Amino acid sequence: MTGAVVGTGIHMILEKRIGCSSGMPMPVKRSAIIYSIIESCRRYGIEAYAYLHDFLTRLPSMTNRQIKDIVPKAWAAATRKTRLRAA
Repeated sequence: MTGAVVGTGIHMILEKRIGCSSGMPMPVKRSAIIYSIIESCRRYGIEAYAYLHDFLTRLPSMTNRQIKDIVPKAWAAATRKTRLRAA
């Protein structure tokens, strides 16, 4: 049940961020959301596949409040810190 709530939460955040209206067809919304995520990955210099794999793996067990910790900007910062500690 938590995954459904989280999915709805992130969906609403992304819709607001990219300006999708509720009247848009669902495939258009989904495409816009995926494109937005990929472009954010490019902006922060992270590999989109690695980010999406981690994001989609962790998302079902997360709460709405934890979503902010895995947006591309936060994920890139956390990944850099992890790499610095390993080096």
